Amino acid sequence: MFVEAVEALLKDHCTPQAVRAIERGGSAAALAGILEESGFTELLAPEEDGGGGAGWPEFHRVVQVCGAYALPLPLPQTMAARALVRSQEQCPAGLLTFAPRPTRDAAGSLHAPLVPFGLT
Repeated sequence: MFVEAVEALLKDHCTPQAVRAIERGGSAAALAGILEESGFTELLAPEEDGGGGAGWPEFHRVVQVCGAYALPLPLPQTMAARALVRSQEQCPAGLLTFAPRPTRDAAGSLHAPLVPFGLT
């Protein structure tokens, strides 16, 4: 059920043309907004917390679909991060990724230039 829904969304909005445009430096904001509005970022969260209640097998299949569409955004990372910090304070809004050594600039923003999606 989840896999088919994610695939339908990506089929419509993550076309090869859209991926190439983002990879050439175009904005990923529209696609990111669509992904966030879809609610799929909360796929692994328990249903009682407003999530999809999906398990790791479903998550794995969604990751495969994201790879098949060359999704240029960290949707799987966001799903996993939100599931992992569910017991801690609320996650920040937006898409998330993992970084081994992010740096903080003078304004306080985190940067992870050597991490996929660290610059998005």
